[in-house]
Amino acid sequence: MGTLSSQRWGDMRHDVNDVWEPWQKELFDNQKTFEAEAMEMYNPKKPEKTIEHLNNYTDKWGNKVVNKAWELGDLLWTKYDEKF
Repeated sequence: MGTLSSQRWGDMRHDVNDVWEPWQKELFDNQKTFEAEAMEMYNPKKPEKTIEHLNNYTDKWGNKVVNKAWELGDLLWTKYDEKF
């Protein structure tokens, strides 16, 4: 998607920003709460629960971003295919 969007960034950046900016805001807004939850559950003698919590969060967002990137790539190709 990076190569595709670099071809017509002036146009495509609006579509990309419409997706990424709300997610970025959500992640930043929830960061303190998420970190507090992780610190509250952390037990140095049994860190597995916290590690699982952190891994699940990362995995959830990683999958969400990859899936949306594929979706966004399809949208960009469809919307801008005749403009190359």
